[in-house]
Amino acid sequence: MKSKGLRNVLKWAKRLQGRPMSKATRPLRLRAPSSNQTLFKQIAPLDDRTLVFPPARIGIIWSPKSACTKVVLWYFKLTGLLDAALFYHSWPHYYRMHVLYASQRYGQWARNSDWQNFTWYQFCRDPVNRLLSSYRHNLVFGYADDRVSRALRRRVSHGEGYSLDDFLKYLETQDLGGAADPHVKQQWHRISKKVHVNAINVDELDMFQQMNAIELKHNLPVTDFSALDAFKADDRRRVKLGAQQGFSTSRILTQKDASGRWPLQASVLDPATTDRIKRLYAVDMKLIYPRGQARSPTHSDKQQAAEFARG
Repeated sequence: MKSKGLRNVLKWAKRLQGRPMSKATRPLRLRAPSSNQTLFKQIAPLDDRTLVFPPARIGIIWSPKSACTKVVLWYFKLTGLLDAALFYHSWPHYYRMHVLYASQRYGQWARNSDWQNFTWYQFCRDPVNRLLSSYRHNLVFGYADDRVSRALRRRVSHGEGYSLDDFLKYLETQDLGGAADPHVKQQWHRISKKVHVNAINVDELDMFQQMNAIELKHNLPVTDFSALDAFKADDRRRVKLGAQQGFSTSRILTQKDASGRWPLQASVLDPATTDRIKRLYAVDMKLIYPRGQARSPTHSDKQQAAEFARG
């Protein structure tokens, strides 16, 4: 007789069969089970952006466009669920949404754990780099075309393109701390009001090294990421950078630009635009740079360029 957990997996797998998947439609095709919403109401401020692992007294916060897929895969590795998650679907967020949060064990962990006394970690990105990645993501897939059009009061599309200035105007109309699209929503999480969060900037630090350091600190097996295929592909799209000859925020970039030689990185932005982004994400700047230190553009942008070049 099949267990309840296995029946749930098979049920969701059946619903997935025959549905073509793409990064544009993954978050939109299926809704999380209603039981998840019931759980999140019971355990607030824990929610679908938090992951708890009581055996190691660890809490993890993830954010879209902040290496989130790697973070979720790592959580599944810590909890012994990596093979099950990848067997369920190659995109691990499906397992997180439709199996993990709906499971009896995770519900018990979330409801009964002393999460306020856990050690909390959040893998973040510099807000400037993350916003440029979000802009490109929108141009590639077009899922925000309607929202951007409403904000600008004119019709735009990712195929024909729109400028970074247009994208910023759209963001300036959004509740970035509330109901905004997750890919542009601020990284800061309300749980920070209850616990200290150790923010790890993956634009400045080697993500896998930091994960290994956390494993050592909490007496967990140290992951050999090079031996696991799931961690070999970067969850951030690899693109070749175009010639860096300055950039105007009024320049129209299209889906074709976003899918090919991308001309935009933080180092080519003018100071006014950089400051504009920092003001939009002031709370994230405080999260990632708590002492008010300036970002390290030389290091970050060289590292970003090197990562893109490897793709």
